[in-house]
Amino acid sequence: MARKLIRQLSCSLAIACVGSLALLGGALLAGGCASVGIGQSKGDAKALSADDEAFGEIGFRREWSGFPTMTKNGRVREVYVDANNVVVQETGSTVSYLEPSTGRLRWDNRLGSALTKYVSIYPYNWRGTAAVLVSSESDVHALQADTGNLLARQNLAKVVSTGPVIVGDIAIYGTAGGEVMAHSFTTGARLWGHDLDGPIQAGPTYVHGAVVGVADSGQIVSLEAISGTLFGLGAIYDGAVTAPVAGDMLFFVASLDQSVWAFDPGNPSRAIWRFQTSRPLRVQPVAFGGALLVSTTDRGLVSLDQRNGRVQWTNDEVQGEVVGVHDGRLVVFNSETREAFTLSPTSGVVYQRVSLPTVAGIAFDRFVDGNLYAWGEGGGVAKFVTRF
Repeated sequence: MARKLIRQLSCSLAIACVGSLALLGGALLAGGCASVGIGQSKGDAKALSADDEAFGEIGFRREWSGFPTMTKNGRVREVYVDANNVVVQETGSTVSYLEPSTGRLRWDNRLGSALTKYVSIYPYNWRGTAAVLVSSESDVHALQADTGNLLARQNLAKVVSTGPVIVGDIAIYGTAGGEVMAHSFTTGARLWGHDLDGPIQAGPTYVHGAVVGVADSGQIVSLEAISGTLFGLGAIYDGAVTAPVAGDMLFFVASLDQSVWAFDPGNPSRAIWRFQTSRPLRVQPVAFGGALLVSTTDRGLVSLDQRNGRVQWTNDEVQGEVVGVHDGRLVVFNSETREAFTLSPTSGVVYQRVSLPTVAGIAFDRFVDGNLYAWGEGGGVAKFVTRF
């Protein structure tokens, strides 16, 4: 009963607050009200029953367990973490904000229904107020980070299929129709766009002043991030389901055509180098320490020199995404086998390999020596800090 009354009171306050705001950027403020988690430590998620001994083997100890709000039969869709934010969205469209220091549920806000397709959650400073941007395929919500109340809702001009890369007050999306499209938060409208030959499944990515995108056809584009001015076009033999990766000088595309490609963002018309594998590439690569780390089916985890694509090492016992670096060691998580590895970034030698059968995902709040967050499909989140 107390929680119900709190939710009703929060709704009333949110409605009063929203009702006092004017139209912003041509978009009517609308959406669910936030339920403020006063005195709450638990939402409707199932606790993450991860093996703390296994996390201890890779150098971490549990600091807290958190419980975002989950709808019935809901599953975690996305988790975003950094030093100041822990945000979870589940498949029923509810967004929950957990206190990074304690795991306490600060607020939750159900924005739509289970049928609404969402593409990203991301923190943003909305006109001087700390906010969380939640993008669906048709609109973007700005939720106040302190309360979860709606600051603004803006419609997107086209159906988007990727999360945005944000440059200043511009959000640049890939669309289902094959356009790299810039949306202005200042005007609430489409700023510019560039059409490609086919839908865009991943990216775009910001690379040294440019935004690069890849279409399902394999067409590649590089655009000046603010104006959308064309730097150049390129092409590979198939599209990509992972985002392009920004390197020290170049950008890289891990493609369904079974190759990793390197391009100059200023002129992507010709590849700088190509590394071929025997299977389509579906795991997000990572650039770190002058290397590009790529998970392949035939050779396992591969370290490539960013400059020339030469193989520095391979380890066929390790597959998965490099999610961070801890104590000088790469941390890799395989979401299919539910295993985590630590290994040398210079030789690929494995130090630890642990089974985490209840863990659906892992993320660090800082790529190098950050805190580790793990979550299960049922919504339970746990924060792990350095063991020593």
